[in-house]
Amino acid sequence: MGERSIITTDGRRTDTRDRIRAAAMEVFSERGWAGATLREIADRLGITRS
Repeated sequence: MGERSIITTDGRRTDTRDRIRAAAMEVFSERGWAGATLREIADRLGITRS
C-alpha cells in the first residue's frame, strides 16, 4: 500500500490526514473516546505493525 504519502507532497499529506481523521471518527463513534485504540484505527487504514 502506498500510504507513506505522509512524507511526500502536501496534497497527499492532506489526503492521508483526512483518511486518518475519518477512520478515527468511525472508531470513536463505535467505541467512544475511552474505548478507541490506535491499533484499531491503524487496522482500519490497513497499516500493519512492523
